[in-house]
Amino acid sequence: MDLYTIELLEFSKVYQKYLRQKDYWQEILKKHIEIFVDPYFIIDDITKQIVELTTDDIAQDYWLLILGYPGTGKSSLSIVFYKKIMEKLGYTDEEIKDWAYKDIIYLLQEYPKRIKYHDNLIKNHPEWTPEQIAHPIVLDEAHNIFDIFIDKSKDIVELLQYVYEIREWRLIHIVNTQYPNQLAKRVQQRFKGVIYLWNEVIKDNHPLWDLYVKEYRKLFNKKPTNNKGYIS
Repeated sequence: MDLYTIELLEFSKVYQKYLRQKDYWQEILKKHIEIFVDPYFIIDDITKQIVELTTDDIAQDYWLLILGYPGTGKSSLSIVFYKKIMEKLGYTDEEIKDWAYKDIIYLLQEYPKRIKYHDNLIKNHPEWTPEQIAHPIVLDEAHNIFDIFIDKSKDIVELLQYVYEIREWRLIHIVNTQYPNQLAKRVQQRFKGVIYLWNEVIKDNHPLWDLYVKEYRKLFNKKPTNNKGYIS
């Protein structure tokens, strides 16, 4: 990383909030202390930044990539991000439920339809403010939508090029996948944020064991029967 890039990084929100006290963080890492940050605050902070960016005077879109093996919570986290962004854009719970049927996309053929729907809405409402135009969509298991081989289709190539060039749409793509290498290069280049999820095997003396037991009870309505488990 060159010095100019480092100087730019120091102006970023991430640096100002988390990395400024680098000596402090290095000491913590040296001592191998477990660091746990409430996910609520992380999600609230990220979604706030995304909404600020996409509703700014300068029209911008946003692409967020969530990676992880099966069972790590990619789809669930995508929906959490979707709901928080919708709330910050002013939608009620009932409105979010209604929109979710249109906005959570699983198949290749659904994506062009959703893009066209958004395009038509904007054309029919020239009076809309940036807050009304900005909108999140979830692309679940996106390798089924943006697969590098599927992407050779002329229609999809043209669609992606169109989507990338229309910043005025202010679309927020929340993309999750197990296979990032299968995403077409044009898609890979668009991401502004990446979240990686994984499962960690823990024992009953781990600081997060109580949280594991709590979540296990929610899923199976009983306590775990052994002294090992995994937490995402």
